[in-house]
Amino acid sequence: MESADFISALPSDVQSIIVSKLPIDECVRTSVLSKKWESIWKHTTHLEIHLKSLVCPSSWRHQRYACLSIIRKQVREDVFGLYSERVLSVLNSHSDELRSISFVHFTRNLIRGHLGTWIRFLAEEMKKIEHLSLQCEPADLQVNIQDFPIISYYLNLSVLAPGIFSFLASLELTNYYIQSATPFQGCQRLQTLKMRRIHVHERTLSEILQSCNFLEKFRLSASSGFKELKIRNPNLKVLELAEFTVNAIKVLVEGLQVLILGTLFCPSGKFIINARSLSVLRSHTTMDNPQMVNAELLTNEAILENCSDLFRYNTRNTFKYLSTLSIALDLNNIREAMALSYVLNSCINLQILELVLPVRKPSEGESSSSGDCFLPYPKSKFWEMRGIPNSIVSELKYVTVSGFQGKEQEVGFVEEVITTATMMQRITIFCSCNVKETTLLLSELPRASRNLSIVLKPKNRVAE
Repeated sequence: MESADFISALPSDVQSIIVSKLPIDECVRTSVLSKKWESIWKHTTHLEIHLKSLVCPSSWRHQRYACLSIIRKQVREDVFGLYSERVLSVLNSHSDELRSISFVHFTRNLIRGHLGTWIRFLAEEMKKIEHLSLQCEPADLQVNIQDFPIISYYLNLSVLAPGIFSFLASLELTNYYIQSATPFQGCQRLQTLKMRRIHVHERTLSEILQSCNFLEKFRLSASSGFKELKIRNPNLKVLELAEFTVNAIKVLVEGLQVLILGTLFCPSGKFIINARSLSVLRSHTTMDNPQMVNAELLTNEAILENCSDLFRYNTRNTFKYLSTLSIALDLNNIREAMALSYVLNSCINLQILELVLPVRKPSEGESSSSGDCFLPYPKSKFWEMRGIPNSIVSELKYVTVSGFQGKEQEVGFVEEVITTATMMQRITIFCSCNVKETTLLLSELPRASRNLSIVLKPKNRVAE
């Protein structure tokens, strides 16, 4: 008895979505399954074209060493041209329903003009294309790509024609050197730009952003080449920055709504944010790169201090209209707790608060309530004395505390939230099993909100 073919019974649009997740060689190969499947891949809205899949098709992948030898050797130019034509053949066979495409290519596809040919074909023939993802895979190089003279030649995206990206609404770039902003000329439709492992001078980056007048989302990560970062795009709504080192960061965007920060190395006094419309801030920095130990890590407390008027030199409160704050802070460090308390007092609309507490053992001689702030009362009473500000007592609805270890400042903060915040809906505490008694005592506290649900999550169990 033959088993039922459930996949073939699925609606064609669902089959198309499934096929679009496959590498290009496997995607095309589905056409031999049956007549119904013959043209499904041609009507997908997304394609993943990875040149390694064409050089080493999936049918060869069991021959591991044969594949590696092909990739590691300098492939002849006629072979690169052959596979460039194969890409064009795939694109030419596809319908005009394509909306998104991703290319992972070799360096020679860039310097020999193949990539430019593919993009021009998309612009001229695929009228519905909105998103393009490009990643250079330097597997055909026999040199260290960290060597600037090498990357300036082999990975130079500026060899593409002026304005070649002007037809796109979304663009993602990985592993390139950008010498000139000319490919971005006339990018009036571009709303999303993501750049990772990009080497670009600050002036060129500024010109790119100026060319994209209607840019709404910008992400820059693991990049280099710029000493200062200045962002002024008036239409920018979402900004993500992570994994790079600079001397200064200035974000002067009045309409910015979402700011997401990863690990950054920047002098704390040179980090300036002027975004009065900011509603979401997510900041999680970690010192996990041993090569950057000599750089100045931009800490989360420094971000809170510099972007508020805590020290009185910043006359504008960036956090006034925050509705969501997600940040990694040590509540047992009085300075960090003070910065959080001050920012909470500055908010008038905060509804979601997410705290990630560091999981680390204090060094020898370090107090569990470390910090250099003088207090006129015992540190154990910090949150009892400071309290949850009246400005958010009737606004705060959801609180999450991760890494809860049951220390006095952590317990004090959670107690204040439970007993004073009148509109709370849920507080979720991620903790280890060795603080079970403490968390159970918290669940028995009188609740200021009758609708409050206290969710304790010790490892794999959830108790309420």
